[in-house]
Amino acid sequence: MLPEDEVAEVEAIAQQYPEVREIVEDLQLQKEEFVKCYAVTPPPEIKARLMLIIRNESTPEGELALPQELRLNNPVPQPLLTTPAVKMKAVTGKKQERIWKIIAAAVIGILIISAGINFFLATDSKDYKARYERLIASQKKIDENKNLESNQTASVQESDEDKKLLKDPNVIWIKASGYGPHPDGAVTIGWNKASKEVYLVNWRLPIPPEDKQYHLRTITDGKPADAGILVITPSSNGKIQHLKTTTIPQSFVVTLEPIGSKGANGKTEIYQVAEMNL
Repeated sequence: MLPEDEVAEVEAIAQQYPEVREIVEDLQLQKEEFVKCYAVTPPPEIKARLMLIIRNESTPEGELALPQELRLNNPVPQPLLTTPAVKMKAVTGKKQERIWKIIAAAVIGILIISAGINFFLATDSKDYKARYERLIASQKKIDENKNLESNQTASVQESDEDKKLLKDPNVIWIKASGYGPHPDGAVTIGWNKASKEVYLVNWRLPIPPEDKQYHLRTITDGKPADAGILVITPSSNGKIQHLKTTTIPQSFVVTLEPIGSKGANGKTEIYQVAEMNL
């Protein structure tokens, strides 16, 4: 009962999804069974009359057996080999009403199944789309991290001293994680157990506004301390910055604060957090 374009669409979906194909085939079988249930079997007398007409097709008897409007010469009817007429019982009002109720129930059932298919396809399509978007985002994040790690050693080549720091067993390097609404920035923080000096390499922190600057703060036993102001420019990315010294830091926090700020509450945004875990 669908238009041709919708029939093609249903067939395409049925080829793609086995569950849908099963439902379509089941509906077709139900339609065939429905037709069989209400098929009318001709009275057996009809067959006898037809065979009589065929056998006497070219004879006057055969002409008389035909209905008046089908006779070739319209001869005068004679009382010869007549077949008693069979009266068809008229369908009563209640029976006819019952048939229409069954038909209406079948149509409603088909509509409900069709609505279920549409809901299933719409939900499934949204689910696949959401999964695809999450997969693309995850793959993008993995690629960025791989590029970051592969370029890290190659980028830090400012001096022989900095090259030695990367291999110095006294220097502990940790990668900071994004915090809150700032998940994308990336920095690597180092702490020298011998000299107590702190180092930082910026990879993806955004350029700060003109009235703000990044600070690196250490937290030890719940007490924060300033470890230095970060220089964040396009030319500084990938270079080791030498900051202040600190004794056994437990964690590092990269903050964005107004210039001249000392970490006052309400004016500090946390961008990166790293746990030393010594």
